[in-house]
Amino acid sequence: MTQIAPSVSLHTLLEPVSNVDPHANGFRSRFKYIDIGAIDRTSKTIQSVLEISALGAPSRARQLVKSGDVLVSTVRPNLNAVAEVTEQYNDAVASTGFTVLRPNPAKLNSRYLYHWTKSDRFIQRLVANATGIGYPAVSDKIVKSSLIVLPTILEQERVSKILDRVDALRQKHVEAQRLAGDLVPAVFTEMFGDLITKKKIDFKTLVQACDLVTDGTHDTPKYLTEGIPLVTSKNLKGSHLDLASCSYISEEDFKKISLRSGVIQHDILLGMIGTIGSPTLVLTPNRISIKNVGLVRADRRNHLPEFLHCFLTFIFKQGSVFGKRGGSQKFLALGDLRNILVPMISMEEQVTFVNSLRKIERLFQPMVSRGGAISELEESIAADVF
Repeated sequence: MTQIAPSVSLHTLLEPVSNVDPHANGFRSRFKYIDIGAIDRTSKTIQSVLEISALGAPSRARQLVKSGDVLVSTVRPNLNAVAEVTEQYNDAVASTGFTVLRPNPAKLNSRYLYHWTKSDRFIQRLVANATGIGYPAVSDKIVKSSLIVLPTILEQERVSKILDRVDALRQKHVEAQRLAGDLVPAVFTEMFGDLITKKKIDFKTLVQACDLVTDGTHDTPKYLTEGIPLVTSKNLKGSHLDLASCSYISEEDFKKISLRSGVIQHDILLGMIGTIGSPTLVLTPNRISIKNVGLVRADRRNHLPEFLHCFLTFIFKQGSVFGKRGGSQKFLALGDLRNILVPMISMEEQVTFVNSLRKIERLFQPMVSRGGAISELEESIAADVF
């Protein structure tokens, strides 16, 4: 920029957003509903939107959104769940858990606004003003009173195009990572799928074959602003543990939970309430506790942890394990987890499979490094602009 752009309070650059009551007469019988869980925090896009009936609409479904609006989650602002509303979701209804930002097009470019909501400066301001220990949140007023660097519209468009190109690179990298992740289950299915589905080998129950099969606490401990991460099913990503979105508990509660389900490196964790499955291998020796999450510890005389992880992923994706309905949520009982039948594949074949996994990891390691470089580039540009 040739001159320093002024910083302006965001609320002066916005247009009003309509509130609606889906239960009122005359509203559509069905509509697309965007809740917090519909935002993919990696791609910063709207995903997994439900079409619901007006009669069954939750009380949070109140904000009528338009293409070009920017959604900012007001809960757990450190997670930066933000997204721009695309034409596909024009006239959808968003949860009151979002602040809906509708830019005045004469003053503020929507893509510029979207990129600004991803900036570290914006995130840190919200985090600093969040209230609540276990469930930190900010108000609409705090979001809209943020100061945004405001160059001319032409300059906003120029900056947005640069950041859009970087964003496109990042999206391609995310897609490449997804395809790489699909390769491992494909190799597993090719090597063992027929043997398992046709039961051409011996099986044992999980509890017979493993060192430990248990689950975490079902109580709700006191949450803190810092401490030991408490992992629930939402933190299980299959390929990794997402500890960034965890709540935290005390050392005392950690020790109490660990008596039943102390987590160590190479344990396998899986969701047992709400989201069933998503088996995730613990790759690093973090001190964590688990809540409503199953824990499987391989007996290395029978199974390598990497093999057992891929097997559990295989059967959950196949739909071979079903959660029971308890009230409004599905759940997997500990007894049912312990009774899952696991194939007794020879150790030689397991070693061959794990060696193939490591070759795949080495093959895609450069791609992981490029992903870090793309993120650094995006952060550097945003820091200079915002």
